[in-house]
Amino acid sequence: MGRQALPALPAAMALIDRRTRIPVNGSTRDAEMMLDERLPAAALDARRAILADAAP
Repeated sequence: MGRQALPALPAAMALIDRRTRIPVNGSTRDAEMMLDERLPAAALDARRAILADAAP
């Protein structure tokens, strides 16, 4: 992602640090649980990619 994605870093960090459930509309409880697990994991991956590519 690189330096151009640095402005998105605070939003990714807020998602990672969030302690309440992220409102999603899954078709079943299992789908909602899967999304609850995937969204923070995706934010962690995004943070990792932003910081890895932003290093000089």
